[in-house]
Amino acid sequence: MDNPISWDYLSTVPGPNEVFGPLAILYLVVYGAGFVLSLIIYNNQGRGLFPNPVMFRIVRRWASWALVVFGAGIFFFLIRAIQINPFTFAMRFWMWVTVLALLALIALVTVDFGRRYKNQLATYQERKQREEYLRPLSSVAGKRQAGAALATNPRPVKKRRR
Repeated sequence: MDNPISWDYLSTVPGPNEVFGPLAILYLVVYGAGFVLSLIIYNNQGRGLFPNPVMFRIVRRWASWALVVFGAGIFFFLIRAIQINPFTFAMRFWMWVTVLALLALIALVTVDFGRRYKNQLATYQERKQREEYLRPLSSVAGKRQAGAALATNPRPVKKRRR
């Protein structure tokens, strides 16, 4: 295997026997699994993977970007595997560009998570606490306490005229 970061290596199209090397198989596994996981999260099927809804909302927001990055990576790998070279997309360079895009995406998700998570979690907990106080008591549901008046509608219902 040549130096994977030299320009001569990056600008050549791999031959038929070089398509499934060790780095290419690792690339395919990572990008295939990332694409499937991003698709599951983006379509709201991955709620059980995250402990709270705030974390799920942040990750779901970034799952659309992850779908683009992983989809582009799979596209470039398939172009390479099929052995066609439209617009020089079969060059090894494009696969490394998607690796850099994935690293940039991971950095952006980490920064966004660090900035927004605590504030959004506090807002979420305040809202849940407010909803808890506004919720009627369910412990006395079905049982009437002595002396409790029935709730009446303050406005009379008007009948429609035809």
